[in-house]
Amino acid sequence: DKHAEVRESCIGLLASLGPEVIESTGVQMILCLAEQDKEWSVRKRAAAASAELGAEAIGSVGVDILVRAVREDSNLGVRAAAAGTLGKLGAEAVGSEAVLAVTRRADEDQSEEVRRSLAAALGSFGVEAIGAHGVEVLMDLAEKDSALQVRLDAIAVIGKLGPKVTSVSSPS
Repeated sequence: DKHAEVRESCIGLLASLGPEVIESTGVQMILCLAEQDKEWSVRKRAAAASAELGAEAIGSVGVDILVRAVREDSNLGVRAAAAGTLGKLGAEAVGSEAVLAVTRRADEDQSEEVRRSLAAALGSFGVEAIGAHGVEVLMDLAEKDSALQVRLDAIAVIGKLGPKVTSVSSPS
């Protein structure tokens, strides 16, 4: 459809039906829209819908699309939604490459909204998955980020990760 709102509504409908009902064709359509739609709002909705579908349904292709969105999408809403989805899917489901991409992007994204989503995703992945570098990135966000809300979110994430944060040491 030529109207972004219709495409967004279709994505929402398909995601609400679940992967068992829409099968691989519906999942592939959502992933295609997540990567290729010209409208940022459609790409954002498709990225968020991927979390509703789950890691098994979107597979490694879907995870790769989300990682590319985090790294490369020009729209901050799409990057934030993709980061949020990766966090919801979890480190085990998305794999170490996706965790590394989120960690690296948290250190460099210019958008406050995206850095907040990336910090939350790192927290969802857990200390074991993000390792010393991820903990260091969270600490830097908490101490040095220019945006107050990013610092507060990073502090909250560190608090949720708990004492394990102190047991992770940076390689010498």
